Amino acid sequence: MTVALEMLLFPFYFGLIVLLFAQESPEEKENIFAKKAGPAFFRFENVASLADVTVELPCRCKSEEAYSVVWHYQRHLASKDSTVITDFEGVSVIDTAKNPSTSRGSEQSPHFIVFNRYWRWSVCDRCGVPGELTRVGLCYLRSDYLNIRYRTSKRGIASCGSPAVPRRFQLDDSLTGAKLEVRECQVPCPAEPRLPSKEAAILEFLSDSTKGAGLPVYYQNHPVNAHIILVCPGANSRDAVAWDQGEKRMLRRRFMEGVSKTMRVYIDGGGRLHFHPVLLNDKGSYYCWLQGKLAADIRLSIYHPLGYQFQPTDPRTVDFLRATLITYAGFTSVFVLFLVGRCSIRYTRMSRKPKM
Repeated sequence: MTVALEMLLFPFYFGLIVLLFAQESPEEKENIFAKKAGPAFFRFENVASLADVTVELPCRCKSEEAYSVVWHYQRHLASKDSTVITDFEGVSVIDTAKNPSTSRGSEQSPHFIVFNRYWRWSVCDRCGVPGELTRVGLCYLRSDYLNIRYRTSKRGIASCGSPAVPRRFQLDDSLTGAKLEVRECQVPCPAEPRLPSKEAAILEFLSDSTKGAGLPVYYQNHPVNAHIILVCPGANSRDAVAWDQGEKRMLRRRFMEGVSKTMRVYIDGGGRLHFHPVLLNDKGSYYCWLQGKLAADIRLSIYHPLGYQFQPTDPRTVDFLRATLITYAGFTSVFVLFLVGRCSIRYTRMSRKPKM
């Protein structure tokens, strides 16, 4: 009985032993990166960001033996056109935002849900005077029908502009754009060490305004009608940046990009100040606030390039014509008064002479 039972169990034991020997330990598995510089398949990672900000994209498929990376840009996956983006060291561009704070539903469908994921509120962009708080909301979509070739931070969630979203969803453009929320704020400035009276007097004498005393000064010269961008020194894409033109505050509620389609001067999503184009009356001092503190004084000078042809609508032409007409009117008035006075004197002398 025992011998018969052992004979029946022998194939089971034999198969179990063969299976144990055939199984490799995790340490003995072959590393595909040991023979190849990269994987043999493409991986797509979904990243969403606000326009006009600096972002960084990590290369997650680079092996330890590879010391350089060449980036290729392709707007559409099905397109055959691609652009090589790289510097001399093979390092390239950028991503933000892993700081969502709240979510809000915007549009629902049987197959997907569209919502906004907001960053945290920024710090008050000014101190001692009324300022603003801002936060950005990016559009995301939740669905079970996303393209599985795209890797996302959470399963079933991708940004609204991602190619992982099927085209048949036909999202409304008015709901898929980024949103910017602005609130008023006012906080006191932190206490700063006081300078000796002599040094404070010297700085106040050398500075054109008490507002910019002690700030680093940057000078920029640009031709009239050029498109220029002022950048706050040391600012990052997620920092709270504000601008003042002299004593005038340039609030985002009025100067944010997209407030009006005809805006000539505006602040983009990265806190940079744009002039499209710059005019002569734009010259002056522009003060930059960074994280609630005054950071820099940028002196903007505007000039006419050599060979510039004045236009009738040019402000400088208008000022020149106005000054010329005023000067001409003044000289004409003086000349007329001189003639009237001379004629009056002559008439008076003639009237006093005795008649013959």
